[in-house]
Amino acid sequence: MKASEDGLSRDREERESPALSSEKKRGRFLAGPGIWRKVLAACFLAGVLAACAFHAGYHWIRPSPLICYVIVWPPMIGFALVLPMVLAGIPAVRTRWLLCGLMIWALAFGASEELFACVRPFEGRARRSFENARNAASAFVETNPAWRELDYPLRVVTWNVGLGRFGEPERVVRQLEELDPDVVLLQEYSGGSFDRLFAESPLFSAYGKCRVSRNVILSRYGTAERVPFTNELKRNVVAWKIEPVPGAEITLLSVHMPRFLLQRRPLFRSWSYAKTRENILRTRENLNTLRGLMGEMDGPVIVAGDFNLPAYYRDIADSLAPHRDGFGEAGFGWGKTVPANYRRIPRPVMRIDQVYVPREARVFYAATVAADGSDHRPVLVEVAVSVVRKGEDVVKPDGRPPSAGE
Repeated sequence: MKASEDGLSRDREERESPALSSEKKRGRFLAGPGIWRKVLAACFLAGVLAACAFHAGYHWIRPSPLICYVIVWPPMIGFALVLPMVLAGIPAVRTRWLLCGLMIWALAFGASEELFACVRPFEGRARRSFENARNAASAFVETNPAWRELDYPLRVVTWNVGLGRFGEPERVVRQLEELDPDVVLLQEYSGGSFDRLFAESPLFSAYGKCRVSRNVILSRYGTAERVPFTNELKRNVVAWKIEPVPGAEITLLSVHMPRFLLQRRPLFRSWSYAKTRENILRTRENLNTLRGLMGEMDGPVIVAGDFNLPAYYRDIADSLAPHRDGFGEAGFGWGKTVPANYRRIPRPVMRIDQVYVPREARVFYAATVAADGSDHRPVLVEVAVSVVRKGEDVVKPDGRPPSAGE
């Protein structure tokens, strides 16, 4: 009897309490009644789901026409478009749901965009470590003439120097001199003024040069040979073996992939599912051809250039494995490379110029360099590559090859 009276008492209190009744009506998600709150809450949910969809698209295993249309654009663009939808939930949904939605957006964005490089610490220490490794390697080679194996430090620069209406050749050469690279891999090289300027340069006049079509490699070290090959990429790739120290070879590949996936107008104008599918297949074939070429090389291989594809494009990682993306390993700062020097976009928003190094190599430092000589930014990577000397079968006196940190 008493329990029945208690139940009636609670029912009476709920009827008499408008706040509690309103709480039951609006539920645990909405922050208040009204149709406009429901509309804003729907925008909030759509924004969260869209962020999850973008994240899934940038990590999709197999590119498809729809997936490719999304991921050829920088993640910051797509996630920035859906952020206002999430923020619309500020007056419409409860605080805990708003915070949860913002956290989902932030995690999805952070896992899709290269943000850690912008806050990665100890940039100066990384560069000093590279210089110490370079000095140690030079000293070891001089004091151990019968050395067999070591990690040799290289400063590698790749740059698409296609000028068009951007910059001047004099600026390109001057900025490259400031970087003081050991090897330079250039794409869209036009010859003419470049040949004269490099020949007159106090630094590059002593460099060896290998050119195929508009791809060029410059090296301050002795050169072994140009690697001849014949396939559909013969005008887009130049392969060259260098000898940073006598008897030890490193193969350099300067790549300028054909522009298939990025040649589309904004939005969906002139967009064709069949054409995009064809472009995906041709791009995959080109990457597989490049992988086969790398497999034919003896010793370590460094692949760099303008891939015309973002670094997170899945087929690149699959085709170039077990090589690693240098900037992804030890990148510092804003790593985007295009478009540079474009008045409507003050900073580059895409990273399509990349340097891939062997899996066992140690990457000390990687960054894109602000430059005004081209519509691309150059990419600088400081790396120690393991080389084996041909000929005498000797090792370090203690039986171990020196490492880059010694």
